[in-house]
Amino acid sequence: MNLIYTLLTDGSSDKTLIPIINWTLEQIPDIRFVSQYAEQSLPPSAGLFQRAAAAIQFYECDILLVHRDAESLAVNLRIAEIRADLIELGKPYVPIVPIHMTEAWLLIDEQAIRAAASNPNGTIELCIPRANRLENISDPKNVLFEKLKLASELPSRRLNKFRPESRRHRVAELISDFSQLRNLSAFVQFEEELTKCVQTLKGVAALNIKQ
Repeated sequence: MNLIYTLLTDGSSDKTLIPIINWTLEQIPDIRFVSQYAEQSLPPSAGLFQRAAAAIQFYECDILLVHRDAESLAVNLRIAEIRADLIELGKPYVPIVPIHMTEAWLLIDEQAIRAAASNPNGTIELCIPRANRLENISDPKNVLFEKLKLASELPSRRLNKFRPESRRHRVAELISDFSQLRNLSAFVQFEEELTKCVQTLKGVAALNIKQ
């Protein structure tokens, strides 16, 4: 089965979710996919429904991936908000809601962080949190940025010019195996719903072929 998905995010930095989504889809047998990022989208002030409708219009797709950070809310409450806003969307969609922030899902691969910091052979201890504790980190963005700075092993003068925010996308690109995320309740919920959505589309496609 061939499918196209579009990712709609809170902000452009959350484009880092694409490698994670791609890996998740690669675990589902017998599908080929094309990823799209809703670069051209309405501002958050337009409301989620209008933004989602515009994303579908600009980026035709089979599934819309709708990202929101949970932040201070429980994941289920944030997902309930998304469902309430998109009840009339008329397009298959899957919420993707990391606890606190997307960066928590990037703190699983020490070597990827070192490589993204342009120091793949570094030896300084990074003290990366265990995967099953990542959802307890209140500010994973700051933790990731600090780990990138530490991994660079740059002297203080050069470290002042180091921009970790520009390196987070590279961290995501360098991780080849996201299976550790299965230790995180928010990712498990996302993977289960995405798999179910894809399987439903496969069933519809198979039925159409028979007809």
